[in-house]
Amino acid sequence: TDHGMTRSLDPPPANLLRGFGVRRFLDLLPESLWLFPNLTEGRLLSGTDACEDAVRMLSRRHPVGALTMGADGAIAWDGSRQDRHGAEPLDPVDTTGAGDVYAATFVVTYLDTDDVSQSNAAACLASASMLRLRLQS
Repeated sequence: TDHGMTRSLDPPPANLLRGFGVRRFLDLLPESLWLFPNLTEGRLLSGTDACEDAVRMLSRRHPVGALTMGADGAIAWDGSRQDRHGAEPLDPVDTTGAGDVYAATFVVTYLDTDDVSQSNAAACLASASMLRLRLQS
């Protein structure tokens, strides 16, 4: 039993998913898992290139999640609701960790508000804030 707790995952990089085996990886994921892949990972896990198609495929299996798309923002979902939020324009910077910041912020906000749009906006803002800090250092 999961004691009413949610479980979420920001998947490993696409090259590791390929090496492990996409089907094998997917078979390990419970359907109740909240999923937060980036665009490359989402395309690989869904088997499709179009963002909207990837979200449609992933949301069939995972009740809550988001496809993060770097400079193009993110598409988040919960059930049949979807929200697309743009990203703040930034100078080029190492984006390592931005997906983790996004996922953590989304989960905390969603558990507090049950609002996919508010959660997506907060998560995009948090990721941009982290990247701005990186630009300043």
